[in-house]
Amino acid sequence: MNSFIGGLIGLIIFTFELESDDMGGIIFRMNSDGKKVLSPESILEIMKAPFKFSHFWTNYNLLKVNWIFMGLSGGFVGYIFSQS
Repeated sequence: MNSFIGGLIGLIIFTFELESDDMGGIIFRMNSDGKKVLSPESILEIMKAPFKFSHFWTNYNLLKVNWIFMGLSGGFVGYIFSQS
């Protein structure tokens, strides 16, 4: 159970990173009217990116926007805490 919670925490951190100033807001984008709207297409593209581009695995700075890495890392940390 702690691995699951850790994985969720990793995915939440990933989500906040997508909205950080460094990324420029992937989840909410400005539309043509100048309003911030939810952009599911952008979310899907960033979630497919680790499968398409190897630099999401090899560039240390991009690991924080690799949802697979963040989820597994959080799950591993949760597992380690559950063993102690």
